[in-house]
Amino acid sequence: MTGEIQVTDIVKYQNGRLEMAVTPTWEQAQYAVNHLDNMGRNIAFWMGDFLNYMEDIFGEEWAQLIPNVAWEEKTLMNWKWVCRAVHPDVRETRLSFSIHAVIAKLTPELQAVWLERALEGGWSCARLSKELKGPPKEKAPKLRKVLVCCPNCENEFNFEIEV
Repeated sequence: MTGEIQVTDIVKYQNGRLEMAVTPTWEQAQYAVNHLDNMGRNIAFWMGDFLNYMEDIFGEEWAQLIPNVAWEEKTLMNWKWVCRAVHPDVRETRLSFSIHAVIAKLTPELQAVWLERALEGGWSCARLSKELKGPPKEKAPKLRKVLVCCPNCENEFNFEIEV
C-alpha cells in the first residue's frame, strides 16, 4: 500500500492537531492507524538514537540541540540513555519503551531474556520490575532488648522481644 498512497494523503498532522485529508477507505484507515501507532510507539527510540548519533558526530555540542525540542530535558536524557544501553538488535518493538528502560541496566544477554519473558507473559512495567527483584525476602523480626528487674529477688534479666 505504501507505493500507492502515503499516510499524509490520508491525514494531515501539524503541531497539536490532526485533520483528515480525505474520507479514507477501510484499508486506508487501517494503514493510517498503524502508521500513527508506529510513530507513537517509536518516538522515544527514534529521539534517543538520534541524540546518541548527534553526540557521536558533534561531541559535547550535541546538547545544544535540546533547547530546540519541546520534550523535557530529563525525558530526552532518559531516552538517550536507554537507547545507548539497549542495542537496537535487542529491542522488542512489541513492548513499550518503558519496559526497555526497566531492563536497560542489565547486560545485553539478560536484556534479551527479560524482554522475551515480558513479551511471552504480557507483562507491564510494574510486573517486569517485580519479576526482576525476585520473590520477596522474608524480613527478620524486629527485636527489642528489655531489661527486667524482679521485684522479689531484685535480679535483672535481659530479654529480647519481637516488636
